[in-house]
Amino acid sequence: MKVRLIHLLLLFISCNFSAQEKYCNCEKFESLVDCKKHIFSNAASIHWEYNCEKGKIIFENKKVKKKLFEIETDFMDRIGYQFANEYENKFLFTYKWISGCCEPFGYYLHDKNTGNLVQKIEKGIAFSESNKIPYLVYLSSDYNKLILLNIDTFKTIRFTLPKNKIVNTIKNSDEPIAEFLFEDNQFEIHYFKTTLKYFENNKWLKKKIMIKLN
Repeated sequence: MKVRLIHLLLLFISCNFSAQEKYCNCEKFESLVDCKKHIFSNAASIHWEYNCEKGKIIFENKKVKKKLFEIETDFMDRIGYQFANEYENKFLFTYKWISGCCEPFGYYLHDKNTGNLVQKIEKGIAFSESNKIPYLVYLSSDYNKLILLNIDTFKTIRFTLPKNKIVNTIKNSDEPIAEFLFEDNQFEIHYFKTTLKYFENNKWLKKKIMIKLN
């Protein structure tokens, strides 16, 4: 009787383990993407599940389990969602639009309690990895302002750039990506610092920028 009970217990454990791992059993991707849960400060979590055909990112807490993203497995480590950072009440994915070079990342902010997407920025410049400086930076549609979004409060700081510097640079130089004109991006407790590279009078120039954070 004891032997049978042990056998049944081992069978249950084996089946349970298989159920947990059934989406994570494609050997050729094990070194690139794993299924370990990333657990947030509120006990919610995200993790990959995949087989050899498709992969998906799952958000889960005590109340809900939902798919945030799905992609063909061959592209999992090359395009799509990549977890970036956790903040007070949100978490951030970067989104890689193409494999390889060159396209700026998109930014996708999700609510930590529901998993819902709360903000999408298709092309970003920089984000802070510090919870004490919860900002991400992107350009206005006319390329004449830097927008600094406070991830916790959703308040924005709009910094006016020299008018048409970026537009003229894109027209007259070999750099077609506006976001790549910003270099040496740094977040400090009270400031965001960057350097704008622009093309003028047939030469490259640089302008240092320092923006005070609220």
